[in-house]
Amino acid sequence: MLALLAAGSAMAAPLYCSDGTPHPQGLAVSDMTYGVNGPAGGASNANDCYGVVSGNDSAAAINGLGLKWQSGWGLAAKDNTDNSPDTSNNLLGIQFALTSTTGKSGNWTLTGTGGSLPTTLDLIGVLKGSDAYALYFFDDVLFDGSGGGAWSMSFVNGGGRIPDLSHFSVYARLGDDGGGPPQEIPEPASALLAGLALAGVAALRRGRRG
Repeated sequence: MLALLAAGSAMAAPLYCSDGTPHPQGLAVSDMTYGVNGPAGGASNANDCYGVVSGNDSAAAINGLGLKWQSGWGLAAKDNTDNSPDTSNNLLGIQFALTSTTGKSGNWTLTGTGGSLPTTLDLIGVLKGSDAYALYFFDDVLFDGSGGGAWSMSFVNGGGRIPDLSHFSVYARLGDDGGGPPQEIPEPASALLAGLALAGVAALRRGRRG
């Protein structure tokens, strides 16, 4: 027991994958991928990752980490690998559900119904193993009601071994574009030219009447 406590206390402070290569705890953006067609449809690596964080993840914990990915995260869904109930939340008007394979690597699928789909989301995928977890950030990704990718555990537990996945969580928020289609706004130069053309037509008509 004392050996386990000592190993846990020696865990290095969490770092971003973008802080340097290689990550001292083995994390890499390639540990998790995402695409609207899953791993078989050209899924992309995470934009960044962060860890390893001790304890259990939650929306309050994620938002309290002071991430450079900022806050505003809500739990979309969680898939437990044991017999614990899974979590499927209604977030942003979308009813999410998550499924994942077990072990040290596999695939994951996030589904959703309702809301304004397709939409653009920021996502954080969390891999929890043993008494710690790692976070993987996806910036402004398309979600059309079904998406996912592959995942792989890469950090070690207090015993120096890569743990099996205990649960997979996905946190979401609206992407930078607000999740809706962009509104077409006339360019200033185009609007000015259109105005001048209308003024010219009106002046010509007045001249003919005179």
